[in-house]
Amino acid sequence: MTRTPVVAHSEDRKVYRTKREFGDDFQAPVDTKFVFVMMHAFNDHPHSHSRTMIFKDYFEWVEKTLEYAKTRPELTWIFKEHPSAKYYPTKDLSLADYFANCGSNIVFLDTDAQFGATSLTYIADVVVTVAGTAGVEYAAESGIPSILAGTTMYSGFGFTIEPQTKSEYFQVLKKIDQISRLTPAQQNTVRKIFIYEWRYGDMPFSWCPHLPYK
Repeated sequence: MTRTPVVAHSEDRKVYRTKREFGDDFQAPVDTKFVFVMMHAFNDHPHSHSRTMIFKDYFEWVEKTLEYAKTRPELTWIFKEHPSAKYYPTKDLSLADYFANCGSNIVFLDTDAQFGATSLTYIADVVVTVAGTAGVEYAAESGIPSILAGTTMYSGFGFTIEPQTKSEYFQVLKKIDQISRLTPAQQNTVRKIFIYEWRYGDMPFSWCPHLPYK
């Protein structure tokens, strides 16, 4: 019997509805803003999915973002491995070792972590990605702002934060604790884009959206 691959929003994974619950399980600070860095599979065509990318590839983006996160212990940074990473193995890198001894405010969630990505709708304050669909999914559902390090199919509509250089990217991160939820107008825009992409686009999302079409 063939097993269905586990995806980001698998019902088998635990959904965290409070920061306290997450902090208890992953030994992380909870009285802070939660910044989710939604990682990409490093060798999954890093130079074809974005028209432009601030960093030379997905790994450099994670590397430099992690270096910065270590300087901001007053924030909780959650680096989540992409659910498809197992299909794009990297033989020269152990992420478990790479994220070891980073401090309690930095949490690494690998593909086997019992963490349901739907949790972001409840506990995320900001999403950081290069060009992932996380930047539109959680904005549509919960008004969570997203910072992009590359161009996406949802860039340029006024609900994302889009630095154009490395310097601008880190300037945005310096003020990440001041970033607010999307306004109702911004969320209305992102919901239209989400519905268009999910219903009519060529990239069906792997999660099961519970966003009403109305």
